[in-house]
Amino acid sequence: MSIASTMFRFRDAGGSGHNLAFGLIAAALGAAVFYVDTYTDIEGAIAVLYVVTMLLAAQATTRTGLLVIAAVCAALALLSYATTHRNDADLQSTIRLIVALAALFVTTMLLLKTESARLALLSINSALKESEARYRSIFDRTRVALWERDYSKLRSYLMDLRAQGVTDIKAHARTHPAIIDHCVGLIEVVAANEAARELLDLSPPRAAPCGAPSFRGKRDSLTCCRRSWMAKGSSKTR
Repeated sequence: MSIASTMFRFRDAGGSGHNLAFGLIAAALGAAVFYVDTYTDIEGAIAVLYVVTMLLAAQATTRTGLLVIAAVCAALALLSYATTHRNDADLQSTIRLIVALAALFVTTMLLLKTESARLALLSINSALKESEARYRSIFDRTRVALWERDYSKLRSYLMDLRAQGVTDIKAHARTHPAIIDHCVGLIEVVAANEAARELLDLSPPRAAPCGAPSFRGKRDSLTCCRRSWMAKGSSKTR
């Protein structure tokens, strides 16, 4: 592993160009702050602007990179102070240096905490993607017909009925038989595995969408046949 890969994020979603731009801007700003702080007569805590350098560098660097850049910025601030106040150091300039170093330290700690949270989030997302891929592989390759259904529209419809004062869904369905077909139509099949498509004679897999009428019709036919067989079997055992 190279030093550059240890300090900079080359594999992030934003791309290496995005990270390089932030890195170059941070380097240019750091150099400008050092020049102004060292070679101009501007009085003030110019070194505090190294905080902005850290904020820009945080978009392109790792934890190790943040620590290295923070150390470089602190060294530049100390070098500038030693160069400009070698013989005439006073209390005000010393306080400005301390303020700048304190701001740099606090910013670095906050950025390290943010970087830790980012890495934890990336780890969680990676684990979720692996789990989803594993589930999808099991779902697609199993030889048992499986359907993935979405009941959200049905739930919203039933919640609307409850809001309208309907408390007994069974009694309401007996007085309004059409509601049953309407409720069934609200259930969407969002996915079906290969075994389910073969069972319904919908191969290849993209021959018909999961929510297409032909898919729902064949699926409902199988459901009705199963109920009929179960009814016949139960009548014979009595």
